[in-house]
Amino acid sequence: MKVIRQIIDKFEYFLVNIASIVLIIMMLLIFIDVTLRTVIGTSIRGSYDLTGEYLMVIIVYLAVSYTQKHKEHITVDLIKNKFPENIKRYFELISYILAISVLTAIGYRNLLKGIEAIDKNITSSGVLNYPMGPAFLLISIGIFVLVLRLVLDCFDIFKKKH
Repeated sequence: MKVIRQIIDKFEYFLVNIASIVLIIMMLLIFIDVTLRTVIGTSIRGSYDLTGEYLMVIIVYLAVSYTQKHKEHITVDLIKNKFPENIKRYFELISYILAISVLTAIGYRNLLKGIEAIDKNITSSGVLNYPMGPAFLLISIGIFVLVLRLVLDCFDIFKKKH
């Protein structure tokens, strides 16, 4: 289990570094686009579409598992905090199991959609007309790594119990 955890940790770190680099690229693209629009009156063609359909997908989905690893996702603790620690763990376990179920279905559906988009050469409806398949596959990768992280978190909850 330790080896699996190390592999997932390293892969998450790799993905969050890609997301960080893409965030910098996106900030530069938006800065240059706004500057050109303000100074010259023209903008970079397709920057809005590229930002929304690719760059944001990379930033969000490639970093989501790393965020879970550090327990930085937003949670609603209003009711949960009223219970003792052992009951809180059961709530957490149930929520993780539900998330694993839903996210596995979403990841699988996006994987199929990505394969279909690649097979049918589905492209964006924007100016640049770039392929959409890789965006769907990136979503699947991010979701499946999150599912693996949630499975590890479930094992951690069981370890705390004993």
